[in-house]
Amino acid sequence: SENVTGYDKNGNIKSLQRYGQTGASAYGLIDNLTYTLTGNQLSRVDDAVSTAAYGTNTAFVNGASAAGEYAYDANGNLTKDLNKGITDIQYNVLNLPSTVSFSDGSTITYTYGADGTKLRTVHKIGSTTTTTDYCGNVIYENGTQKLLLTEEGYINLTGTQQYHYYLKDHQGNNRVVINQSGTVEETNHYYPFGGVFGTTGNTQPYKYNGKEFDTKKGLNWYDYGARHYDAALGRFTTNDRFAEKYYSMSPYQYGANNPVNNIDVNGDTIVVNPNPNGLIDNVKMFFGFDTKYQKDVKADLQQLKKDDKEIGEMIIELEKSKNVHSITRTKRGESNSSGFDREKAKKDIPQGSIINYDPDVKTDINGNHRTPRIGLIHELQHSSDVDKGIMSYENIGNGIPMREIRAINTENKIRKRTGDAKRTEYRGRKIPQKLLE
Repeated sequence: SENVTGYDKNGNIKSLQRYGQTGASAYGLIDNLTYTLTGNQLSRVDDAVSTAAYGTNTAFVNGASAAGEYAYDANGNLTKDLNKGITDIQYNVLNLPSTVSFSDGSTITYTYGADGTKLRTVHKIGSTTTTTDYCGNVIYENGTQKLLLTEEGYINLTGTQQYHYYLKDHQGNNRVVINQSGTVEETNHYYPFGGVFGTTGNTQPYKYNGKEFDTKKGLNWYDYGARHYDAALGRFTTNDRFAEKYYSMSPYQYGANNPVNNIDVNGDTIVVNPNPNGLIDNVKMFFGFDTKYQKDVKADLQQLKKDDKEIGEMIIELEKSKNVHSITRTKRGESNSSGFDREKAKKDIPQGSIINYDPDVKTDINGNHRTPRIGLIHELQHSSDVDKGIMSYENIGNGIPMREIRAINTENKIRKRTGDAKRTEYRGRKIPQKLLE
């Protein structure tokens, strides 16, 4: 079991106990951790238990006992972890690690595409160098094809090629790996915060939430895409880029400190109770969410699908998108809005989004009556644009951005169904009639 025994007022874990296997047939306390923090950042972790975990079971390794075991750069990225023997971590402009250096001279280097997609990892551990290339869903190791990843598992490309399938739990954790003959090749059990125990087989690296788990040189990080995660500590190594929207949470927390019910999809998005039911299940977690909000938004999404066939298809595309689109309640006094990376949008790079929506507000910013779901479909159109990488910043028609005209035309389809007045202006400026549908 894994028990958090204390949090600070920022939502950072202050103390944690972990029980596990201490021998072939012995079990007990393997971690009794005390975290020392400066603000939201770690400076030291002490373990009151000296008993080591048995085998490959996850446990904190107390490799140093000194002040300043951890350090961060000005962007809040972890640059030192003396407990793992890491003396320096360098980052690129996207705040993704480019080089991890160890005290014995070993290094791990990463290469990324312009959008942050990992393309290569090079492990130089002692005299051994291992190069892993990620070419779409094909994984190469030292120049040789190794794995072909599929939606349900993978195909090994070395030796006798065959299919391997994942059996997953409700969080997308890979619990069992079987081959095409039904033979069990690997089993995994997980602590709430993602550490592994009771593993047999260990035939492939994709584990908790289906994320790649790098154990080489004792790194023990999960790669979530946007950030890396240390399951032994229950913390990410870098800031959440959406942290300003969730001021009640530490920017390093995982899953709103509720890993049983929530998962972090890319390291910057929390999904509440993920299942195939649609967009509302991709909700950015905020303390205070209630069931009524989820039911209201689901009802609005379902009604929008019924209102208009094309709009329904657009919503389904967002639900099935590889990018994560989330819906959360607006802050008190604020209007509906959609959040995304403007710089990526200007470069037409597809991405996810966060929609801030209040299903109880029945007026627009001018005080006129408006059926709530009209505001939702306006923001969903923006999300569809950023998902496809077509968010236009061109001002046309009386200086109104094309992206807003597109969203207004979409909302007018619903206004026609609800009986709300057709919208013909944006922020007090008339939209030319020829641009209205």
